[in-house]
Amino acid sequence: MKLVAELLRRQDPTQPHTVLTRVIVSLIIVVANLIYAGFFGVIGVIAIYLLFVELQGVALHWAFAPLGIALIFGVKTSYAYLLDYWRNYGH
Repeated sequence: MKLVAELLRRQDPTQPHTVLTRVIVSLIIVVANLIYAGFFGVIGVIAIYLLFVELQGVALHWAFAPLGIALIFGVKTSYAYLLDYWRNYGH
């Protein structure tokens, strides 16, 4: 967040954001959401692995399902935040 604040501090508030500023803020939004979702995906992988693969003998590839689901939700959330940013901020 400090990176975004520093980037926007250099910008004139009365002027629209430059394309470079928009791209940098967009990349930060996407990366932050993917890291956030990936964290919960990894927690899910650990839980599924311990509960189902180790204890019940389920195939290992099922342990990675929570990571895929979390990343899908991370992409969806990133898309929603990007739409909001590009439509409502920096004009």
